[in-house]
Amino acid sequence: MSLAELVEVHNEGSTATVQQTLTAIGRDFELLKVNTDGVERYVLGDFKGFTGQADHWRHEVVAQHRNRMS
Repeated sequence: MSLAELVEVHNEGSTATVQQTLTAIGRDFELLKVNTDGVERYVLGDFKGFTGQADHWRHEVVAQHRNRMS
């Protein structure tokens, strides 16, 4: 969906509010920007959270800060 389409269907109706929501979504999901006919559209990608993957970045963080984590 384009930013304009998201603003139209979002309850707040505010571009700034929709952009904040997209930023929050981008923390947990890949948020792809695709240009279609000159209009930038957002596509929800894969979940970035930890679900037990052996190669997830979380393992390195835990190893580096093990003495501060319980």
